[in-house]
Amino acid sequence: MSGETVVYKNDMNLVPLRKFNNTEVNLFFTLCNKLKDKG
Repeated sequence: MSGETVVYKNDMNLVPLRKFNNTEVNLFFTLCNKLKDKG
């Protein structure tokens, strides 16, 4: 994995997650990342 560059867009940061607490936000982004990796 050394030497690899990851490029992503920050569009997801524009989505308001006002009612999510810290744990829920972490879980949400973990699920998004796993779905992205699954492809």
